[in-house]
Amino acid sequence: MKYFLIIAGLMMAAVGCKTGQDTSASFALNNDVDSLSFAIGQSIGSNLGRQDMTDLDPDLIAHGIRTNLAGEGWDEMAVQATIETMLRERQERAMAERIETETAFLDSVAALPGVITTESGLVYQVLQEGTGASPLATDEVEAHYHGMLLNGEVFDSSVDKGRPIVLAVNRFIPGWIEGLQLMKEGAKYKFWIPEDLAYGARPPQGSGIPPNSALIFELELLKVNP
Repeated sequence: MKYFLIIAGLMMAAVGCKTGQDTSASFALNNDVDSLSFAIGQSIGSNLGRQDMTDLDPDLIAHGIRTNLAGEGWDEMAVQATIETMLRERQERAMAERIETETAFLDSVAALPGVITTESGLVYQVLQEGTGASPLATDEVEAHYHGMLLNGEVFDSSVDKGRPIVLAVNRFIPGWIEGLQLMKEGAKYKFWIPEDLAYGARPPQGSGIPPNSALIFELELLKVNP
């Protein structure tokens, strides 16, 4: 991905912003150029904050803009290569740290009384045992679920939506495919699903699930349709 084009796009997006009045007494916005300049800076700062890059040096960012506008500094290929390399390394470090933290969390959960870990690494607890049939991978099931990140944030819930999901077992993520086949109709289990049994590096777009995230599901098996 051409990250330098993304940053340029963020700057251009700010052109459509309304001019604002700076609340600081350190400088004033005296004309449209001042307001646009400040708005572009605010837009860049806002987007960097959303991308968790608040540790960047704003003075060096401003210096990079000044040298570029003056026709000095690095060529375009060097800029692109540096941004791509540095962002990839930051993402890889963040991902490794998250996986390490989540693995430690899952290990602590697995040590609790009544919690079971399968050979694949799926961790679960029986909240309520069922008495009906257990599904095969090819069976369709009707189930209620409550999906959470490890910090407890709910990202999806059929319970909140007021309608169960109906789908073939083998259409779900690996953790569900394995977990559902452990259950019987009427059962309610809590699953802690490692990232490799969840969505891995490609969570659904707009789901709010970060890549390579372990997940928690409270799952109730309502009905099995062979």
